[in-house]
Amino acid sequence: MIYYNRHKPEDGPGSVCEYEIYRTGDPEPLKHLLTSALQVDVEVKKTRQVFWIRNVKINVDEVVGLGSFIEFEAQADRLGLQAARRRVAELMDILGVTSKDLVYKSYSDMIRAAYL
Repeated sequence: MIYYNRHKPEDGPGSVCEYEIYRTGDPEPLKHLLTSALQVDVEVKKTRQVFWIRNVKINVDEVVGLGSFIEFEAQADRLGLQAARRRVAELMDILGVTSKDLVYKSYSDMIRAAYL
């Protein structure tokens, strides 16, 4: 299970994300407990391909009901925030991704808006 705390920085494009990972060898009891305690709000079904280029993780997602997306993850704690942003900007330029292509909503927010 991964908990994300995303926030858009004031000084540039993209978002900064802090996260925590809970690892378990048997996810079904955890899923049952969380579903019982919190109920399921929305379910995101996706397939993901992962690529690494110059220390930036590139996720290519196909999300059921939404379409295809690309996500860049540069670890600012390793590169520094400005260097991480430069690397992502370089890759966006190479791949033809512009600022107007950026989406600032989570998949669950988009599914909720589209279907609920």
